[in-house]
Amino acid sequence: MESGGEIKIFMNISTDKLFFSLLRAGLWGRTEDGADYSSAQWRPILGLAREQTVVGIVSDGIAALRRSGVSLRIPPEFFDRLLVQTIGIERSNARLDKIVAELSGILRENGISYCLVKGQGTARNYPRPDHRTPGDIDFLLDDENYHKASKVLAPKAEKLLPENEDRKHFGMLFHDGVDVELHGTSRAGFGDKFNDVMDSIQSEMFGIKDFRSWDCCGERVALPSANFDALFVFTHFIQHFYHGGLGIRQVCDWTMHLDRYSSVIDQAWLRRCIDGLGLDREWKAFGSLAVNLLGLPREKMPFYDEAFARYSKMIWASIRHSGNFGRTMSGGRDIDSEAYLLRKTKSLIGHMKWMSRHFSLSPRNTCRAIRDTLSVGFSAVLKGN
Repeated sequence: MESGGEIKIFMNISTDKLFFSLLRAGLWGRTEDGADYSSAQWRPILGLAREQTVVGIVSDGIAALRRSGVSLRIPPEFFDRLLVQTIGIERSNARLDKIVAELSGILRENGISYCLVKGQGTARNYPRPDHRTPGDIDFLLDDENYHKASKVLAPKAEKLLPENEDRKHFGMLFHDGVDVELHGTSRAGFGDKFNDVMDSIQSEMFGIKDFRSWDCCGERVALPSANFDALFVFTHFIQHFYHGGLGIRQVCDWTMHLDRYSSVIDQAWLRRCIDGLGLDREWKAFGSLAVNLLGLPREKMPFYDEAFARYSKMIWASIRHSGNFGRTMSGGRDIDSEAYLLRKTKSLIGHMKWMSRHFSLSPRNTCRAIRDTLSVGFSAVLKGN
């Protein structure tokens, strides 16, 4: 991705520009002037949609363009494959919705206060929620309810994953491998001050039960407040950005939340939180990407700053380099065959190289992330994990 000391912004200008044109059309249901699809290379465009887990949204974009009379000339074999994948996404979402309703009902019946974060709840902000590629099911709980939920759900799971007691993270598998995760904190890997702020925000929300709700298959599922989600979705993908790669779908989630709730988000509260977390530069940089590449109206982006527009393409270059959640960057390694210390050393070097890409955006937070990675890594080595 780098040549002569400069970041190469797009690996393929035509592919990337047309990809974003389709993505914006799918997010907003509207077409744009100027995009020429007459010589589009559909294999890399649709391959990028699959890699970034936005196939359903791109499918919606294609449908919007066709309704507007745009000639796309998609080869039948690619179009048919796209339809099959989109139908698969719809079915997966229907399946996960039922599981969300089932587990939420169990938590409610046992008097456990929770909220569903990311995933199926965030999908409500899209024009077609069933076209957002689903992932895990994540429940956020306070300390007391985290332990209650663990005791209630664990016996019902088909498999339990190792619990991280320090970070209050417990994974379980339900219904043929659906990953359900309990989170006792909303912390990220940026040090104690950052975690103190997130703990305070989470405690405040659970203390006053400031939740939204979603009618999911007849069950009223609790969702975080509009304020909390504006911040939490952001801090979650920022953690991935610094600690190993993220995908554009996570930024789409944040973008669609801001679009829907910008009029009710408490901007004074949000400003205090961003400053307390030390993430002003990241907020403005990703805000620029949301506006300039994803099409969020500028007036709906809190604290938009034109001076950070130059970071949009740098962030996209990093996303392209890493692949969704770092899968491209870490692909090809046979971890199981590597000796323990060799594996840890390679992982550490890889993390250092990845984090150094973002030093120009925020030297301070790059150092915070490196410090956390070293702390967690050395702790794991000492424990033999």
